[in-house]
Amino acid sequence: MPRLALAGCLLWSLGAFLLAGQTGPRLVPTAEIQNEVIEIVRDYILRPTHNDSNLSLTLMQRQYSASSPGQWQLQRFERTSGDSPKIGQFRNMLREPFELATLTSFKWDHWGTLRGRLTYVFAYVVERSRSGWHISQDSLELARAYSGLVYVNVEQRVVLRITRKTVDVPATSKVEEASAVLDYPLAKVGVSRLLLPFKAEEQVRSENLSTRTVVYVYLAPAHLTPIGEVTLASSK
Repeated sequence: MPRLALAGCLLWSLGAFLLAGQTGPRLVPTAEIQNEVIEIVRDYILRPTHNDSNLSLTLMQRQYSASSPGQWQLQRFERTSGDSPKIGQFRNMLREPFELATLTSFKWDHWGTLRGRLTYVFAYVVERSRSGWHISQDSLELARAYSGLVYVNVEQRVVLRITRKTVDVPATSKVEEASAVLDYPLAKVGVSRLLLPFKAEEQVRSENLSTRTVVYVYLAPAHLTPIGEVTLASSK
């Protein structure tokens, strides 16, 4: 490795270490650092070598409904193995805000800690005309504008969580609000590191009924390397 590149890596690692150990109020990163983080994340996510389609995956999905706030009732449990449309949805949810054609607006929001990791947290907005998030209504698939947060690990500068929530919902819409939280722990498979979907939760609220879907994604044991940063939450 060239000396300049090695020095750059050492400085980056030192900076992440100092940030992680800082106890006082943290300064907002400069605009230059913010832009650099977003571009590093964009390159990592859109890089074609990140391909999880050949891995053996198992999905555990629970669907709930509630006619009153917080009164969730389990409606269905489903376990699937192999390829699933859900994996494609997870992949698109992560990729879309970073696609250049989406013209996403990213903005600094706050420092955060997720699963014990210090994170940069950015807010973002995707306009309806460029949104790939479609919600069913009267047999139609309607695109929705949305906003959300992106949690980026300070040390490796990769996304650990992305959230989204519908905005500017038309008054005539039967779906009043939809939201989603998607976790992407940094899983190590063999000698490669891939951003793999770990857990997703989506909620849709209409006038008389709310639905909630929780999905856990597991790798087959033959491929799984223990992920120290992940703690399985209760899947109730």
